[in-house]
Amino acid sequence: MLVPDSATPLYLQLEEILRQEILSGSRREGDKLPTENELVEQYKVSRITVRRAVEELCKEGLVVRHPGKGTFVTGVVMRNDLEEPRGWTENAVANGYRPSTVCTDLSMVPGAEVCRLFELKHGEERYCCARRVRALNGKPAVYELDYFPPQDAEFLTKELLSGSVFRLLRQWKKLRVIREKETIIRVRYAGAEAAAALGLAKRQPVVYTRTCYLDGKDRVVLMNEQYIDSERYMIRTGGHELRLDETEENEQK
Repeated sequence: MLVPDSATPLYLQLEEILRQEILSGSRREGDKLPTENELVEQYKVSRITVRRAVEELCKEGLVVRHPGKGTFVTGVVMRNDLEEPRGWTENAVANGYRPSTVCTDLSMVPGAEVCRLFELKHGEERYCCARRVRALNGKPAVYELDYFPPQDAEFLTKELLSGSVFRLLRQWKKLRVIREKETIIRVRYAGAEAAAALGLAKRQPVVYTRTCYLDGKDRVVLMNEQYIDSERYMIRTGGHELRLDETEENEQK
């Protein structure tokens, strides 16, 4: 129901109604939205209001326009704003989705690079690796590998890893500060393991991220790798301020 005298513009009210229909599953992936005329008639608004509402949905990646055919639901797409970093579960809930996680494997594995990150002593050549599939409204969106120091194997279980890792570290390791050291983002092929988990073709491109997390004493407590189905997950950044002072230094950049 639209509220004409609300402080919220009508097009944003309509956009939110359609958005919630998509997120709740009332409108499923591949469904065609009502035509412009149908929405005008149903909600008693102008064509401009309808167009702006649909444009907002397009920007979110929730619908896509096909000229001559109509506008169709693309499915669940979660936005991750790099300017406001937070955990995956928290981010999913904030975006209005129902997140779920399944830990498919938990084991001790070798690997020199990760061992160096954890500053393991000579002879300590194995660390704890959790493989997890993270879904939005029941549809796989992210295949994730989480690497922990070997001593964390004492408390880690598949059941505990079915939720937020950050919450887990806070509860079991009593960590109060966790910050990102760096995040690497690139596009690569899914590979057999990630493709099977996400239901994709082996050679289908995915967004790959790798992030190291530090505790309050600058020790690596977690390394995270994600293979992201870009049809269901959007990474957004922006809003940086760039000073354009008229100095020789800036002119040379």
